[in-house]
Amino acid sequence: MGQDFWISLLKYALFAGGMFLFSKWINNSRKAKSKNDSKIRYPKSSLILGLLGFGFFAGIAIISNVYSNETVTWITTSVFCGFASLGLIPVFMYFFVYYELSDEGLVSKMVWKHKYIKWSEIKRVKYHKTGYFRVKAKDGETIDISVFLVGLPTFAQLLLKHSTPEVIEANSLDIIEATAQGILPDVL
Repeated sequence: MGQDFWISLLKYALFAGGMFLFSKWINNSRKAKSKNDSKIRYPKSSLILGLLGFGFFAGIAIISNVYSNETVTWITTSVFCGFASLGLIPVFMYFFVYYELSDEGLVSKMVWKHKYIKWSEIKRVKYHKTGYFRVKAKDGETIDISVFLVGLPTFAQLLLKHSTPEVIEANSLDIIEATAQGILPDVL
């Protein structure tokens, strides 16, 4: 076993360790206490990741055009700008998407649309393995709640308190009960 093998092994080990720490940071950021228990919203880590993604790809687009070379075309600049704009999505969601909880019901607030479902009007609640809870009302209105949000235990507690057990799908009940106790579903 040569030196190259150990260097490669070290690179992969550092990458795996970094990804492990990154996923722990993401999961722990959701466990932070909300300043207002009646609101559930995206954690600060989504803001940080969005800004880092935007800055990284916008920086690459700028640098690739300032220090021109033969690989720079309008296509590469457009691709980097596209990736940079994708970084703004979590920033937007951090500032403009949140949910309000009360003893009466659940309100989803977004810039362009507000939805309201009373706890007594819930028809079905299901946990999707892709990382969200879908709350469906009797009138067909749905609210999707990401597992990435801060304040999920409050949502789960109010759901269990104010809705009937038969509206929660059987395979989702254990996850909702665990969430109510502070054991959040995995994000990564």
